Amino acid sequence: MVDEIDLAERILTGIACGDALGKMTSKCSSNQVIDIYGGRVADLAKPIIIRKSKQRDWQKGDITDDTILTLLIADSIISSGKFNRTDIGYRLIDCQDPRGGNQINKIKISGDPNFVAVDGYTNGPAIRVAGISIVYYDNDSLFKYLVDSSTLTHSGKESILGCLLVGQVYSEIMKGKGKIEISKKLLRDLQNLNRDYIPKLNDSRVIKNLSQALEISRNLKGNELCNELELKIGMSGYPCSSIVSAVVLGMSYDHPRQCLVDIVNRLNEGGDLDSTAAIAGGICCGLNGYSEIEDWKKIIEEKNGILFRDYANKLIGVRNGRYCCV
Repeated sequence: MVDEIDLAERILTGIACGDALGKMTSKCSSNQVIDIYGGRVADLAKPIIIRKSKQRDWQKGDITDDTILTLLIADSIISSGKFNRTDIGYRLIDCQDPRGGNQINKIKISGDPNFVAVDGYTNGPAIRVAGISIVYYDNDSLFKYLVDSSTLTHSGKESILGCLLVGQVYSEIMKGKGKIEISKKLLRDLQNLNRDYIPKLNDSRVIKNLSQALEISRNLKGNELCNELELKIGMSGYPCSSIVSAVVLGMSYDHPRQCLVDIVNRLNEGGDLDSTAAIAGGICCGLNGYSEIEDWKKIIEEKNGILFRDYANKLIGVRNGRYCCV
């Protein structure tokens, strides 16, 4: 029998752990990581940021917008007892320290909780959808809600499709499906989502890259797979890049710690490693559990005043009609 609370806690834990670890090496090459930290990053520590355009003093276990906005949507669902786009809009406007997410400034400036973005082409919407998939994983409204959450900040068709892709994978994990079963039909599922929700998106790069990435994953594993996906698909902030690589990496590894360590020590400079690792972490922990990174979970929870089990319990409570704080 599927333990919904356990699966939800796994996903949320993996997102935060990937996010916090990824921040340590964000945009750095493997050689730069070695120069900065004295070797490969294999554990949480204080991030040493080489780009000083933003002056935040990042600390060990700090989370970025990837986790903060995931929990913002979860808080909205828990408080409202349902998906409420307007409430999420208010929360985005009122969020004092999102720690990233440039598209949020546009809804903040508008002051309109029912804002509909006219641009936004990055991976932002896909990173924060876990709460929606946890509550609505077998509900006919799931994908409508995913689209609605995306368009608060991003209206780019590939961004919306990437959001649907990640939400679909989380929903399959919540159904108790394993990685082989998910991967066998994932490309077909995404093509159907493209047809049903974004019919004007022709020749999608997300779909093309997912097909290529799944093929690569059949022949390579571990660090070799990570490096090849970075080379062929990428880990940039675009949905056809980081989202696709993260999804395939998250499904390909049996061990979350190895998955996340390989991602944050990948070869090249640039990219969006905290987001890539957050998505991959959510998927890999959802499929395999988080016992290997429970020490990271404890650090992040204590540093940020979060209890992922509490979030999981309340989200499943909303799903089952036994929790609403209104």
